[in-house]
Amino acid sequence: MPFDAYCQEVIFAPLGMKNSVFGVPPERASRFAAIYHPGPDGQLLAGDGRSDGDLYAHFTGHPFGGVGLSTTAQDYLRFAQMLLNGGRLGGARILSRKTVELMRVHHLAPEATPVAPGLGYGLGVGVVTDPAQFKRLSSAGQFFWSGYATTAMFVDPKEQMVALLFAQYLPEDFRFIDNWSALVYQAIDD
Repeated sequence: MPFDAYCQEVIFAPLGMKNSVFGVPPERASRFAAIYHPGPDGQLLAGDGRSDGDLYAHFTGHPFGGVGLSTTAQDYLRFAQMLLNGGRLGGARILSRKTVELMRVHHLAPEATPVAPGLGYGLGVGVVTDPAQFKRLSSAGQFFWSGYATTAMFVDPKEQMVALLFAQYLPEDFRFIDNWSALVYQAIDD
């Protein structure tokens, strides 16, 4: 089964993700958001995000597992909520609870050098192993992923929280993502 058909049948349709596609299908091109970049005087300039020079346009004819999937905030929220719920959303079970638990456990060998102290890698996601070492407001066990154009998602099982960011900005602005994440945690009030 082709990868895009598999994703549609096994993940997108059961989760009600109606706007998740690979590449930039011509019939949906007008719905894609502009991608912004800094201009010569520091002002933001919009690119069309749909031209042949755009990264996603190159993957329209051939879906890949690691790049080229486009989605809406609502669809991505449904996927992230499924992860927070232990693999289930509504009546659809996409992953077993134990599989999601395994995904969010650090799997690198002890001698492997992490990208940052307090950060590990699970199965397909980054994992916060120690918030103090990571130097970011978070919870141990938070798992996350970043996408193209300063987009990010994290799931925090301890706080029962999902957060999504879609900045549509290049080059990737990881400082912006760090600040956004801090603001999300600072807003917790209970």
